[in-house]
Amino acid sequence: MRADAVLTAPEASLPVLFVEVDNWTEPLETLEAKFEKYLRYFRLTTKSSLGDDMPLWRTRYRPSSREGHPPLVFVFNPGTRIGPQALRNRVTRVLNGTRPVWSGDYQAGYGSSEERDGDWDFTDAIPVLFTTLDRLQASGPRAAVWWRCGHRQREPLPDALANPTYHRAW
Repeated sequence: MRADAVLTAPEASLPVLFVEVDNWTEPLETLEAKFEKYLRYFRLTTKSSLGDDMPLWRTRYRPSSREGHPPLVFVFNPGTRIGPQALRNRVTRVLNGTRPVWSGDYQAGYGSSEERDGDWDFTDAIPVLFTTLDRLQASGPRAAVWWRCGHRQREPLPDALANPTYHRAW
């Protein structure tokens, strides 16, 4: 798997981020297929010097305080040739077509059949963030320009990357 860029700044508490820039040169199917390729890559393991299984990607990039797969950041760059509705349509299609990669698995708990009891397991999910190049240029990467799949609004990067505890998330 080859990202357009891989960024990290541990001194600023920034974990490794795999960055993809969508300049609208690839068909949607190709764009959506990248998510599955990343998931396969992040699942690859190797043996550590102690003989334990570890993710292969961690042999190339410094570990961070985040657990699980590293975040995947998509920067959409429609330029001036694509209107806002076409951008929304493309983002929505990618979002819906890749839901199994970022949404996690619901683990049903115990309780009555009338009560939905349980929680979501994001162990094998990739945190996916979307933004646009014009938002980044206008406000900078520290502003609320990041929309994490599954969240309800744009957030600053630390909030978009946060994995709240079950109680806080609830």
